[in-house]
Amino acid sequence: DQLTLPLLASGGLAALLLDHTAPLDAVIGAAAGFAGLWLLAFTYRREFSAADLIKATNSTIVAGLTEAEQVALAPALARWNAGYPAVVAGDHLVIDHLTDGTAVLSVNGVELVRVTDPAFARALCAIWLGPKTFDTDLRAALIGG
Repeated sequence: DQLTLPLLASGGLAALLLDHTAPLDAVIGAAAGFAGLWLLAFTYRREFSAADLIKATNSTIVAGLTEAEQVALAPALARWNAGYPAVVAGDHLVIDHLTDGTAVLSVNGVELVRVTDPAFARALCAIWLGPKTFDTDLRAALIGG
């Protein structure tokens, strides 16, 4: 029941496929320090509303950020959140981080939002890979240790 998604970015990224005990399967290609190019790809195993995705992003992206950093990220976060659709089982959501600090959100191969803000892109990646991630076991599985 695992699904390997093609990496939509170039750069020789390695992908790690997680087991599917969570409500979604995830594939990642990343540098552990978030530098340069990385990609997160999720295959949803159940339905989530756009409001659910926005709430999850809003509550997790702020981990470890100062109040001033949160304020500075607010415009980029609002643009990002405006791109979230509702998802259903089988939908593929991809977050692609480009070398210029642009984060791109695509669902089922359709680009929905593009935000160029390196600080935002780093904070977005830190949701899963940062030292103050919401799930340290997931972080360890994603970075291989």
